[in-house]
Amino acid sequence: MTALPPDFAGDFSLGGELTLGSGWHNYWGLMDEVKVYRRALPQAEVKAEFAWLKATFGVTELPGAVAPVKRGELMDAFAKTREAWAAGDFASVRTACAAVIASPDAPSNLRSYADLRSAQSYAAEGKSDLAKAEFARIAANSAYPLVHREEASDCEAELDRAARGLPRRDPAASRTRVDRVVFAAKISVSPKGSDANDGAATAPIATLTWARDLVRALQAAGTTGAIAVVVQAGEYRVTGPLTLSQQDSGTPESPVVY
Repeated sequence: MTALPPDFAGDFSLGGELTLGSGWHNYWGLMDEVKVYRRALPQAEVKAEFAWLKATFGVTELPGAVAPVKRGELMDAFAKTREAWAAGDFASVRTACAAVIASPDAPSNLRSYADLRSAQSYAAEGKSDLAKAEFARIAANSAYPLVHREEASDCEAELDRAARGLPRRDPAASRTRVDRVVFAAKISVSPKGSDANDGAATAPIATLTWARDLVRALQAAGTTGAIAVVVQAGEYRVTGPLTLSQQDSGTPESPVVY
């Protein structure tokens, strides 16, 4: 938002009223109910003005409106831990986190996040035993979101591995095991093949349509296990659509893989 130009003039009517903004988002009312600033107001100044006017206009804030404001204040307080962390002042980090954790206005996810940050500060100071104890406590707190409890467990495990001279994270722990697939049959397709062939690696066929029909023939003959259609690189001339149905995917026990 930029400052209002020096020549700005409100749209005053003869009745001493003021209109600001467009037709879909504006203020309209008596002039003594509005203040016009020629600058962008910081959030703190807006809040202070609102607080001052509450009593004047008899404003009663609903709980649903107050809660997000208090959460915002807590988030602002928690954000200051970044500066303390960057300065290596981990005691101040824990003090700020403790204030968030103790606040009755803090939602559980913010309390657990602050708790995690506090535990991490011990690890950053090299106080592994204290950090592990804190992570174990967080992981056991059923009031905290599962994602933060699992993160605490992971952090505790990382400290255990580091204490044993191992990398903090086990590379194999996040790998997905893929079983080796043994194909019961393979059909080879090549731009240089011929549909008069049987589809062997040394006698490839020429079209995917014929490959589909050979797969169906194998299924009808009772072939069990995975069937592979190996499509060789190259340019294929397509003269019609390749229509596939559910049977062309096979089954979980006997899939068809192109």
